Amino acid sequence: RWLRLEDGLRTRHVALVTDIDFASYLWQPWFVQVRAGVGGLLARDHSQGPGSPPDSSTSGAATGRLAVSVFPQSRFPFELRADVTDSRAQGESLGGDYRAQRLSLTQSWRPETGNTQLQFVAERSRLMMADGSDDTVDALRATALWQRGAHSVDGSVALTRNTRSDTGDESRIESLNLRHGFQDAASLQVDTLASWNEVQQRGGGFPSFSTDIRQLSSFATWRPREGDALYRPDQPLYVTASARWMDAGIDTGGGAQRARTM
Repeated sequence: RWLRLEDGLRTRHVALVTDIDFASYLWQPWFVQVRAGVGGLLARDHSQGPGSPPDSSTSGAATGRLAVSVFPQSRFPFELRADVTDSRAQGESLGGDYRAQRLSLTQSWRPETGNTQLQFVAERSRLMMADGSDDTVDALRATALWQRGAHSVDGSVALTRNTRSDTGDESRIESLNLRHGFQDAASLQVDTLASWNEVQQRGGGFPSFSTDIRQLSSFATWRPREGDALYRPDQPLYVTASARWMDAGIDTGGGAQRARTM
């Protein structure tokens, strides 16, 4: 890859990348499935600006991937994923080389009968720059779904924490969502959503603040069917109704403000 900037700086990047991947299983395919891969990177960078001596460097890096699925076709599948990547091996970098690490765990469950589903996900991602700084994200998420007859309920809880080593900044995002749906054949449909979200920012790079939003909304539609008192084939009737309540606030440390709407 060759790059020429407007100020006359010229850079050249040459990389040799190799990868080996394989997939297999332990005992039986329905018991434990394994996918893995390893890779190597050898890179050489050369740069020269107008009136300055050339600068060259050679570096190497290793990459890898691993995925393990336990009882993948069962009612309670478990999955572990881990990978280490390098931007130079993927051709995504133009002067800002970085390495990424990621580890995730997923556990799901459903009963023998019914439409209930539960899932829990834990994940850590780390981005390491060439100057030694890193950005780390920890995330936890749980989701649930329940259905019976005309009713369906699904909800989720999530927590995300992001930290930066060079500036000491830290941010947190918390959310809670709950939704109820009702569908009576084709005549009446009602969707109700309740949610809460909060964002907190602390550190030296940006001013500290926190915001939160709570809201409750509902939307309904109704159309009379054949046999109902208001049903007219030549004059179709369609009724919609909606309601929403929201409460939002922000706190910058020097004062707090809140706003409510209905």
